Amino acid sequence: MKVLSFAAVGVHGREWCRRAAACVLLLASVTANGSAQSTPADRDLAAALAGRIASVLTTSRQIELRVEGADGALSAELERELNARGLKAMLGVVLDAPAARIRVRCSNNLRERACVAAFDVDAPQLPDVVAVGPRAPQPGDAGPAIALGLESILAQQEPMLDVAGLRGQLLVLSPTRVTLRGRSDRGVTPPIVASASVQSSHAWPRDLRGRLRITTNGFEAFLPGTICRGTITPLTAACADENVPWPLDVDNTGMSASRNYFTTAEGVAFTGAAAVGAPVRANGSSAWLLGPVSEAAIERGLARPDPEPLELGDRRGQQRVLGRVADLRRRRPQQAARRA
Repeated sequence: MKVLSFAAVGVHGREWCRRAAACVLLLASVTANGSAQSTPADRDLAAALAGRIASVLTTSRQIELRVEGADGALSAELERELNARGLKAMLGVVLDAPAARIRVRCSNNLRERACVAAFDVDAPQLPDVVAVGPRAPQPGDAGPAIALGLESILAQQEPMLDVAGLRGQLLVLSPTRVTLRGRSDRGVTPPIVASASVQSSHAWPRDLRGRLRITTNGFEAFLPGTICRGTITPLTAACADENVPWPLDVDNTGMSASRNYFTTAEGVAFTGAAAVGAPVRANGSSAWLLGPVSEAAIERGLARPDPEPLELGDRRGQQRVLGRVADLRRRRPQQAARRA
């Protein structure tokens, strides 16, 4: 007869048991916290994104899945939805030779959450897919709200194409000159310190655009078919008829003298550009949306010999600058009129 005895457990044996039990409880706690409960918003967004992924990717092999900018609940729901559609997605697992690698990046605003999925496959190249859903309420949503206010910095009758801050002063680009304005109290128009004329041998297009760039030795002013280079102290400007690339985040060949749109190195015409979130592709590059150019826009961009100022009643329109907002290092001229 065999007898099993557990009485020979000494002090060290009991200590080991207590430690093992504590480790088991700690592991259970970490697992419970890591597997957060998904919300209906998580499930709806995961289902929508998985459906779009399944519409462009078909394979019976394993897929490497990586999700950034999302919590564990949404990531787990996306993995489950992909597997339910016949795609063998492996979340957070590095595979040697997967059928595809899917990189998903999610971002939130105050009301919505968007996820972009980019594919890394041998062939063929698959387009990125996007899914947008409502953002689930967060614990910190009831906190203090952030208020944005607008304050008039400068008002003048001549159109302002661009404004650059310079050690408490303002450098203003207009169709006929570059003006340096000094400091002033709030609500008071800054005084003119100096000005330099902008000269060109051709007429400006109707929808004139311009861009200022501060350099080490002074500034550069970009206009259609014209580049002006100058110094700040003293304020000087020397202009030449050159079509040079503008300082945009998108590579371009500049803007010709009689047009109001840009052209990429590949010959694509565009009026504006915007980056689609952070880099999500495997090579670290960003995706860009380019504003197309229509025939009506081309007609509006044709040169007009004598531009007419905006008239409201018996006063010329005034343009206001309400702060500087970066827009891919490019700004269209914004004109707003106010009554006297």
